[in-house]
Amino acid sequence: LDGDQVNKRGALTGGYMEDKRSRLDAFEAKVQADEKLTKLRAENEKIESKVEVQNQMEAKLSGQMNKKYAEKRHLRNILDELQNDCKKLLKDRDIEHSKKSHQESE
Repeated sequence: LDGDQVNKRGALTGGYMEDKRSRLDAFEAKVQADEKLTKLRAENEKIESKVEVQNQMEAKLSGQMNKKYAEKRHLRNILDELQNDCKKLLKDRDIEHSKKSHQESE
């Protein structure tokens, strides 16, 4: 087995390992990992930029919605006031009408 030793439990140890080849492989793996990390960071920046734009758009739309809800509440209050005024006028008219009817009948 070319310098390998077999333990009685079955483990293989020893042998020859070329240090130069191992270091080159590790260096190549590191270079590839660095390149991948650089690409991932650039992609991450693009995504974060898109997220920021979306957040700004969401905030703008939320502000517009709040403004429209406030406008709706204001118009609803005006409508309620007008309805109450109409009811009061109708009630006053009915009272006047009944007074006239009562006076004419006497």
